[in-house]
Amino acid sequence: MNDNSPELDVDKSIREAEDARELARVWVANQQLAVVFDETLWDDPAAWGIFLADFMRHIRDAYVDRHGSPPEEVMKRIGEGLRAELASAEA
Repeated sequence: MNDNSPELDVDKSIREAEDARELARVWVANQQLAVVFDETLWDDPAAWGIFLADFMRHIRDAYVDRHGSPPEEVMKRIGEGLRAELASAEA
């Protein structure tokens, strides 16, 4: 990521892929999450669940690589945060 830009760099493999498609963009602004996504991508909402599970694994792997954290502990903490947020009044 460029320190002067709020945008993340796009991986070279994505730029070169003919079938790459952007799914979503996510920001934190004014201490709130802002999201835009292609809601037409999949007909079955379960596909978004698969996407979220895969995304969670990518986050886990990044924490393991960066902090040397045990993968099970990272996934446990992600799950705890997810369950807490889903249980909140705003979910």
